[in-house]
Amino acid sequence: EAEIAELERRVDRADPLHRHALAKARYSLHYHRGGFGKAVPELREALATVGIAEPGHQALHDSLRVDLLVALGFAGAHAEARDEAERLIDEAGARPGDHGLLVALTQVAVARSLSALGDEERAEALLLQARPVIVERLGENHTRHLGLLNELMAVYFRRSDWARALPYAEQVHQRIRERLGESHNASLVSRGHLGRVLYEMGRFDEAAVELRAAHTALVDALGAE
Repeated sequence: EAEIAELERRVDRADPLHRHALAKARYSLHYHRGGFGKAVPELREALATVGIAEPGHQALHDSLRVDLLVALGFAGAHAEARDEAERLIDEAGARPGDHGLLVALTQVAVARSLSALGDEERAEALLLQARPVIVERLGENHTRHLGLLNELMAVYFRRSDWARALPYAEQVHQRIRERLGESHNASLVSRGHLGRVLYEMGRFDEAAVELRAAHTALVDALGAE
């Protein structure tokens, strides 16, 4: 945060290269802190200037658009996320070459918004369709696959289908913990999700262990808010 503040003092706001670098730095900070509402305008600025800062870098442009979908979903702009996802999937289909991975990542990114809009069956279908593509291209333990498993867990959680939600919650927490370590924020959040599923199943003592540990560590890492 201090480095971004220093960057803000030194950039030339009239220079699109500087604005692009600053927007990417800001969005990354907000995004990984869970401040998705703040990340959205920075992602839009990064997208508006990426063609100048990184001409011809289609992969970066696509990656920013997928992150924008995720941020919109977590920020509650679900209809906007759905519409943006449909545009990106249509564009990918019209390009020459194989863009199956981009389509799969887009499907995962928009699933939360589709569920929030009441289209849970489509959200589940897109996640199941995307899964073999992501596993084949990126591997079982890639963070994108873990995100997909987490979204499947969320679909079943919203349906109160605890028996189907629990294995995904357990799997996500185990894999994130093994990949990133016990104290990583993502591990703690996934532990909290596991605790919530256990709580809803009536397994209160087990839930309390997971939730208390996750809450205490997250407060220490991120603050009470």
